[in-house]
Amino acid sequence: GAGGTAWPLCVASRLDLRVSSTIARARAAGRAICQEAERRDADAVLLATRMKRRQADAVFGRTVTYVLQHAPCDVVVLALPDASLRGSTSARARNTPEE
Repeated sequence: GAGGTAWPLCVASRLDLRVSSTIARARAAGRAICQEAERRDADAVLLATRMKRRQADAVFGRTVTYVLQHAPCDVVVLALPDASLRGSTSARARNTPEE
């Protein structure tokens, strides 16, 4: 994984956020994440991902892209450049307006 379950707590403490998590089964992960954020009236969604190199125009995978476009709140993405840099992350944030 992306550093186990400790990374959300570490990032949240730096951003002065309270963390709650949910495990859900869904065919479309991005949609489920957005629905859960709406249900919880979340201030932000925190995701970790590996950078995609398959397509020149696609930086993130489908799930992260969907959440960035549809989340009812801010989205913070921790982008892990490659497997050799597991301990190093760069944060990217985007304020996504409600649609």
